[in-house]
Amino acid sequence: MRQFFLLLFFLFPGYIFAQKIAIKNNLLYDITATPNFGVEFGVGKHFSIDLSGGYHPWSFKEDKSLKHMAVQPELRYWFFERFQDHFIGLHIQYMDYDFSGFDLLWGMDKEFRYDGDARGVGLSYGYQLYLSPRWNIEFTLGGGFNHFTYTKYTKEKVYEGKFKRDYFGFTKLGISIVYLIK
Repeated sequence: MRQFFLLLFFLFPGYIFAQKIAIKNNLLYDITATPNFGVEFGVGKHFSIDLSGGYHPWSFKEDKSLKHMAVQPELRYWFFERFQDHFIGLHIQYMDYDFSGFDLLWGMDKEFRYDGDARGVGLSYGYQLYLSPRWNIEFTLGGGFNHFTYTKYTKEKVYEGKFKRDYFGFTKLGISIVYLIK
């Protein structure tokens, strides 16, 4: 991930601390009780860097858990001007997780517990809807690749082994409230 930021610094040396910054909250993460925060920096008229993440530390009743910590930096190209209208993005991601009791999109069965991490890359498309000079709503959808490594246990906490799994599909989904700092 460090290489990603160094590459951006060399590609946009004069724009890293441009005059516009946005802070955001993904409402879809909020629905799952996952505190989240994002900050996006303008790095030119048509480019920005979005740094978003979420942390869900809680377990549910009956041996159910969606504990995770995820970060997802993204380089965005804005077709009109940054923080306005349509954009495409290239994101990388990392997630540390402890899941159990749910059938998940990545092929994980609710009958087992999964403790591991995931790394991936993807492309996204989004749109920011102007509400006022300081407020926008952002809609984002992305797809790509994730590589999962995990230790698998039964519900009775019996060790099943270490596994790897590759996933191609959705990697990003968001409806975010955006506050612009000029």
